[in-house]
Amino acid sequence: PAAETASLPSSISADASAAGESVAPSERPSFMKIGKEVMERDGLPGFFVGGVQRALYYAPMTGVFFGLYESLDRALYPMLLPALTNPVMYNLQPEVANIVEGVERNIVDLSIQAIAAAEALAS
Repeated sequence: PAAETASLPSSISADASAAGESVAPSERPSFMKIGKEVMERDGLPGFFVGGVQRALYYAPMTGVFFGLYESLDRALYPMLLPALTNPVMYNLQPEVANIVEGVERNIVDLSIQAIAAAEALAS
């Protein structure tokens, strides 16, 4: 039955892949050919073989990840809130703003010069 095991379509050379050899591009079946073969052999459920196993494999990891993220977010947010709402972070002093703008302008100018040089070399 299709729901018990997943197998490669018969058009793929099992001998070559078992031996670690690569299959020539002309011998490789297309995506559509494999899809048609799976549909003919197993029907629509054939496309979902192994889905339950994958869900059971990833569910605990995903739960731990999101649980840890939410826990850290709730624990750290009160400590970070003053820094996030500090107006100094958004309204830089004029001296600092001028330095930042100058650096940005230099980066843009250097990028334009690099593009022009690359185009000159290419032509």
